[in-house]
Amino acid sequence: MKWFSNLLGSVIVAIGLIGCGGDILEDTTPSGTLDENFANGDGYRIYNSIGHDDVKKMKIDNNDNIYLVGDRVENTHQYASLYKINTSGNLVSSFGNNGIVKKQVELNKNSWGTSLVINGTNIFFSGAGYELSNNTYLDSAIWKVNANNGSGTHRLILDMPDFSEEINDFVIVNNNFYTATNYKNSTSNYGVKIMRYTNMWAYRVLSLSTQNSQSKSILYYNNKFYVLADVGGFSKNTLIWSLNNDNSLTYNTGFNSTGKIEKDLSLISYGTSVERITSSKIDNNGNIFITGYIDGGSTNHYDLFVAKFKNNGQLDNTFANNGIFTFNNSDFNGDDSGYDLSIDNNGKIVVVGNTNVAMNNKNILILRLNSDGTLDTSFNNTGILKMDLSDSNYEYAKAVGFDSNNKIVVAGSIGGYPTRDIFIMKINP
Repeated sequence: MKWFSNLLGSVIVAIGLIGCGGDILEDTTPSGTLDENFANGDGYRIYNSIGHDDVKKMKIDNNDNIYLVGDRVENTHQYASLYKINTSGNLVSSFGNNGIVKKQVELNKNSWGTSLVINGTNIFFSGAGYELSNNTYLDSAIWKVNANNGSGTHRLILDMPDFSEEINDFVIVNNNFYTATNYKNSTSNYGVKIMRYTNMWAYRVLSLSTQNSQSKSILYYNNKFYVLADVGGFSKNTLIWSLNNDNSLTYNTGFNSTGKIEKDLSLISYGTSVERITSSKIDNNGNIFITGYIDGGSTNHYDLFVAKFKNNGQLDNTFANNGIFTFNNSDFNGDDSGYDLSIDNNGKIVVVGNTNVAMNNKNILILRLNSDGTLDTSFNNTGILKMDLSDSNYEYAKAVGFDSNNKIVVAGSIGGYPTRDIFIMKINP
């Protein structure tokens, strides 16, 4: 195994100085380096599987246990999967089957995980899969399992005849479940619905769009919901709805006057019109941060982007360049993609994804931004960290969070089909 980064301090030297009083003073651990207290001193771990494993999202509990949701292929069957990893970087053997809980929406029908929520002593995770009767329509489910041992069979099933339904994300508010759901029939384009469930039963459905749109995430802040989607054909725009947490889920007119805003972020940045949202977060002031990738224009590649919207629905023009930060790896004119972002206790934004370092060679990419959208040069001297953990040409960082010490936790996948493994790492902040 190998790892490297583009930092100037790839060779790390600890310097001890003797102060006037005889005290030993040491430099702090360099920011942007692997945490040598994690995974037996390596700072990362790759979980070799017998098939194909992938990561979609991650949550970290109050004891720094890490939960990943994604999918796993075993013996031609694909499962929505939930992984539990302890503070040493090991799968927790007492959780599910050697650290993994596997579920299918319908028996022997391929399924995949989409999102998860930690709720007290339980973990709820969502997934989608093909209907029992055919491989054309999708059904969705939310499973409830015990956070300690992974036991539990209770689930919610979303199954509308002759429709595909995919729960892409969900939140829990006052014991109600709110899902951002994609739906379509055999003749329509995808549309977006927000669905509300009480005790795992639906009692409110609001169709937000019948256009060619697909939801990416749902956020909750200050009694308001925010549903994010991309809309359009190949040339997609970013679409955000804001809804009040009332019985009818009425539109929040304090958000762009109508409760909805559509923006062509690629057009603003480059004069082109291709963009994809992958993830979003909301900070303690109700600002919304989005990442993904956009058309890099005449250079014929995709660039990673981060956009910041204020709680009134407008782009924050004080952030980066007119509210949008973009990144292109100058070492190689290839694609750069953001898959997830998170905001630390100091208001700094960590973005993870991948970058092309050569033709058909993707490495892990980690960026840290200041609150104003500039690269944070206190992180790895440049604000940029590229990593290569294996001999595979395909490495993707898919999810990011922080442990109780504000260390950066990154999860993702290594390899292509049919063999792909997941990894976890910790980075010093």
